[in-house]
Amino acid sequence: YIRDGLNVKIKMYIPGKQLVKVREKNGERDIISYCVSLTERNMKLLYTLAKSGWSWDSKEKRRELEDKDARILVAYTGDREHPEPVGFVHFRFLKEDEAAVLYVYELQLDVEILARKGLGTHFMKLLEDIAENWEMDWIMLTVFNRNERALNFYDRLGYAIDETSPTMTENNSNKNDPNISKPSPLEGYRILSKKMF
Repeated sequence: YIRDGLNVKIKMYIPGKQLVKVREKNGERDIISYCVSLTERNMKLLYTLAKSGWSWDSKEKRRELEDKDARILVAYTGDREHPEPVGFVHFRFLKEDEAAVLYVYELQLDVEILARKGLGTHFMKLLEDIAENWEMDWIMLTVFNRNERALNFYDRLGYAIDETSPTMTENNSNKNDPNISKPSPLEGYRILSKKMF
């Protein structure tokens, strides 16, 4: 991926099959630790503010990322000798009510380096290509209601509130209600989706 002077390479990791070390400015560590650290830096405050009953838990996030079903795409800048991770996406292939779903667990970017460079869009287009190639019915993801940047981003890419979202299930008697897209006061998140087939 090359844009605005940014040259990024993307590699895929399957936890349990590869133990990968990444070199960073402050030393070397495994790819899962990098992903947990970036997620904490980007999301800890949103976990704290969410009215979802969730709280930030580094150990739980690590377990999610190390799960045998996890797939992780990591973006790197720099040359082959000194690659620097700058973002990742964690996804899985799931079944939801008999539908084949590519579920996006995390999309995290180092915003200090990548703000408005298009890598988030590139990641999502890659996932859409993967979903299409594997004949998945849907792409789904969860977003905190207070994460307006992410909500706007996914809206621009054509994602909408899924019928399984807490926002929808409270109001499922009338899915044409214009207030349907308003966040539920009881939930701190919503589930978004995009039909692939």
